[in-house]
Amino acid sequence: DLVYVSIGTGVAAGVILNGQLLLGRNGLAGEIGHFIVEPDGPPCNCGARGCLETLVSATAVIRLGRAAGLGSQTGAQGSPPVPWWQEQVVTPAPLTAKDVYDAAAAGDPAAQQIVDGVGARLGIALRNVLLAYDVDEIVRTVQLLAGSFGGVNLEDISAPRCFEIERRLKETCDIP
Repeated sequence: DLVYVSIGTGVAAGVILNGQLLLGRNGLAGEIGHFIVEPDGPPCNCGARGCLETLVSATAVIRLGRAAGLGSQTGAQGSPPVPWWQEQVVTPAPLTAKDVYDAAAAGDPAAQQIVDGVGARLGIALRNVLLAYDVDEIVRTVQLLAGSFGGVNLEDISAPRCFEIERRLKETCDIP
């Protein structure tokens, strides 16, 4: 018995119980990306607020990174204001989830806060999955979809910054 969790631009899972893939009545078993983790969180495309994928997917990490000012090109602090007719249009550099994880690993406090939040929320959701299905194993993977994670692999995401996932799972479950 296991749950396979896939994280990319969304979050999905496949649940295998007694050697059989669990589909559910409408084929929606494993839609953990729509577990509500933060009821007052960001709106999701499904119409709910605070779904897991709005908080931990590559798309979410990029959105949070942009909101924190990561990847933006700004002038030097303390520079005098420039009249609007002299302003230059600056197109922000593309930001990937890997950029955010790299910034966290390099010690950027805003990026570290984002990554810690991802780890905490994912840990809560995976703990709930473990308790709901009573499986032996949760297999996690990160998809490299459309460059969203830009080459980040599972080890980069789960360690060292996202140790919170394992801590939350071990908190109340008997996991080695």
